[in-house]
Amino acid sequence: MKQTLNTETKPESCLASVMRCCSFCQHFQHEEVGDSDYGGVYAEEATCSKYFDTDQETEEDIPDFDRNIKRECCDLDFWKVLDKDNDLIDLLNSEGGEMDKAYDLFKARYNNA
Repeated sequence: MKQTLNTETKPESCLASVMRCCSFCQHFQHEEVGDSDYGGVYAEEATCSKYFDTDQETEEDIPDFDRNIKRECCDLDFWKVLDKDNDLIDLLNSEGGEMDKAYDLFKARYNNA
């Protein structure tokens, strides 16, 4: 039996909490600042690896930079979105672990081709 993904159905509970912003962006991460015998050492605060939250001239953080508003420069990270979107979680937790279907739904739902 072939099943199709209904990408038209977008539950408010999932999509309202996941928008194109720094919090779900693959470029917004804790920068590796060193290493130890146990692996990498990461900065305490996350920052944009494309430096959109940093003043280019002074290389200082932009004061009061709002990381929770919609930004077109953000590329959503599958694993960060997965924590919030129950439909994706259900696909991965289903018998057989539907990773391909979950990623296809992620791309269709969040326009992340």
